[in-house]
Amino acid sequence: MKKELLIFLLALGSNLTAQTKTTGNVVEYFGKEKIETTAEGSVLHQFTEGYFLPADKKSGTLFNGQDPIAWQYATGKFVNPNKQKGDWQTIKVDSVGVFSGKDLRSAFLFTEYNSPKEQIVLLETTGGTRTYINGMPHEGDHYDFGYTLIPFKLRKGTNEFVYTKGRFGRVKSKIIALSKNIQFTKRDLTLPDVINGEKDEKWASVRVINATEKDLKDLKIVANLSSGETASYNTDAIMPMFVRKVKFKVPAAKKTLVGS
Repeated sequence: MKKELLIFLLALGSNLTAQTKTTGNVVEYFGKEKIETTAEGSVLHQFTEGYFLPADKKSGTLFNGQDPIAWQYATGKFVNPNKQKGDWQTIKVDSVGVFSGKDLRSAFLFTEYNSPKEQIVLLETTGGTRTYINGMPHEGDHYDFGYTLIPFKLRKGTNEFVYTKGRFGRVKSKIIALSKNIQFTKRDLTLPDVINGEKDEKWASVRVINATEKDLKDLKIVANLSSGETASYNTDAIMPMFVRKVKFKVPAAKKTLVGS
């Protein structure tokens, strides 16, 4: 039996209006929406204290092959700054809960969380290019859009998080206790323009969170318009502990949409 994932598009995304910015670096708002709220679960922990390690300023936006933290983890030589600070310096978030400042434009940031138990959660992080969770590398959110969600398993005891520099010298990070282990997220949702009178189905895409240790296969997305039309599509598989953007179809609006 095929599993069904249902998504209901009321008035085809009328509740997904982007808040366009009009100031700041063009990369911060060009065609994008900054995500400010967490809808995928409840906040288990928000990081407010940590350490930063100044790094040599290299050309380009990434650390490329010269990443001392990656080398230390790979060789088993990384030392938690709480146990041996060395060149690491303490840092706290600002009044809006963000690690920020000119020092972070070319620095690593370290935070940690002591978990009372082992459990699968999400790391929601913005601002860093790459994130190491207990030594394993994961994608970051270089342009600070708020799109990055990383399913991972908390260890019982100390968990380490290291963030490499991003574009704007700021990082915000929190751990999310999921409301569902398999769910849609509206972050980075792609919807088509629908024009009255057109009779063809449209392509769209949505990100699906698989915070389980099993593959998700034989998935079907069913899209329903508020006017009653329905389209279904057998979409792509999703690997364990992963967030993937998958395609689906939006039905043709055979009836005139309200407000047109």
